[in-house]
Amino acid sequence: MDDRSRPAEPTDTPRQYELGEVVNGHVLTEGGWQPVEPSAEPADKGGSGLAVASLVLGIIAVVLCLVPIVNNLAMVLALVGLPLGVVALVGAIRKGRGGRGMAIAGIVLAITAGIGVLASQSAYGEAIDEITSDVEETAPSTGDDEGQETAPDDSTDGSTEDAPADDTSGESDNASFGSTYTYDDGLAVTISEPESFTPGEWAFGGEDAPAHVKFTITVDNGTDEPFDPSLFTTSLASGGAESDSVYDDDISGSPDTKVMPGKSVSFVVGYGVEDPDDLTMEVSPDFLEHEEILVAS
Repeated sequence: MDDRSRPAEPTDTPRQYELGEVVNGHVLTEGGWQPVEPSAEPADKGGSGLAVASLVLGIIAVVLCLVPIVNNLAMVLALVGLPLGVVALVGAIRKGRGGRGMAIAGIVLAITAGIGVLASQSAYGEAIDEITSDVEETAPSTGDDEGQETAPDDSTDGSTEDAPADDTSGESDNASFGSTYTYDDGLAVTISEPESFTPGEWAFGGEDAPAHVKFTITVDNGTDEPFDPSLFTTSLASGGAESDSVYDDDISGSPDTKVMPGKSVSFVVGYGVEDPDDLTMEVSPDFLEHEEILVAS
């Protein structure tokens, strides 16, 4: 051993060193001073990579969870970060790995972000529905003349479609079954008189109703644009109660194919009713462009 690497011994006052004593990186053994062997590095107790990933994803998800549309990405990040945090936490508990605190934080943040996404999307959906409802309610007031009848003066023709004088505006009065309602843009809607029927074996809806009626609805597209009948909806009240729709072989509701200008389409709707003599139908050709029609018996 190089004498220069040994600890200096004082010459004035000699000191007695004990076996195993470490001085200047050397240990005293029976064979003299020996360099201390470096001990193995302890196992890494630092943060687990999975725990760090879970924590980062959780933080991003929480930040984005309340932002419309973008919160869909937050839900994805939360769904990824949650299992990563669980795996990291299990590893920290069973194998003594580091990152236990970060794993727990990542799990909590992921769950919080998921709840935030669901709550915000529900709130936004309700807000949109409310705004749409308000627009539908106020839309008719923007066109005071829309839906007025186009009856020629002194008309004596007794046909339904050629005698719109019998029609009434959907804003204030009720139309009658069998009459034609014509909008200012040329769209005309005819609701036939109610017709009693017996649902078939495979009919669906209105099974508990004491009576069943059906109506033939005809839409004449006198506008300059194609009309989409798939948005056409009806509802019926009878005897003070809402009536259930009935679907049968010849009763399938509004069609899907658009009606070209100058063309018409007819379809049948059916309902189970409490009183066939007391019927009120609300008709909506679409959501915004045309006002609702109330047709009463």
